Amino acid sequence: MRHKKLKISTLVILLIGGYLVTRHSLESSNPLPERYGDKTTNAFCSSIRNEYGIHCIGSGGSVTNSSPHLDLVFRSDETPSVERARILIVNSIEVLLESINSEESLQDYLSPKPYDSSGLYFVIGFNRRCVEPSVRPFVATVFTCRDRLCYFEYDIGNDSLIDLHEEPYEEALRIVKESGQLSLLDQK
Repeated sequence: MRHKKLKISTLVILLIGGYLVTRHSLESSNPLPERYGDKTTNAFCSSIRNEYGIHCIGSGGSVTNSSPHLDLVFRSDETPSVERARILIVNSIEVLLESINSEESLQDYLSPKPYDSSGLYFVIGFNRRCVEPSVRPFVATVFTCRDRLCYFEYDIGNDSLIDLHEEPYEEALRIVKESGQLSLLDQK
């Protein structure tokens, strides 16, 4: 069983990494804005790691004539509820958008202005090790998909992910703002 989990985890990481690398290499057209974007992304990843303990394990993206696209994959050692996962991903995305929109060197390449979450593929995978069956449900992964947040639970018995919750990004942002949990954005 342990060997099967390791194989599945390795496959998922390879697929995500391959997707990011392929997408980046196929869509790259102008290295200058990508260098500006890398600088912004690296600073963002460092601040998020320090603030929330989530670690960037993959990134990619492109700047095309129409609009930039950014892919970021993170991992965390938490086993959060939907509410906690929402707070983490919304705060992270909002800080990233603020960083992108305030970076003067990127302004000529942004579309729409201000740049919004529609150009992001953002994933946070949560640690599944040492999870007792009583710690349920917890979010195994949360990610953006076409302006929506999708949450999945890890089914220990079947060693698989199952749908847990889905909501529009704007709704998640509203919930986090109304709860007073939009903390990183307020600190800037």
